[in-house]
Amino acid sequence: VDKPCLKSCPVDAYAADGFTHQACLAHVRGADGAPCRSGGCLDRNACPYGSDYRYPADVQAFHMAAFAGL
Repeated sequence: VDKPCLKSCPVDAYAADGFTHQACLAHVRGADGAPCRSGGCLDRNACPYGSDYRYPADVQAFHMAAFAGL
């Protein structure tokens, strides 16, 4: 079964057993986290479920910055 919602994260923060908060946070704060900071969570954006209700990139960027404490 294809699971795009669990395959797009560069640090595999989302897994079958839950969310790895620290891995996500470290990545978002780092240099390689620019795509996540500017457009939101890559896993969430890859997920086809709820795509009609996805926030615009600028709103996602605002919330990602708040999450990362930037």
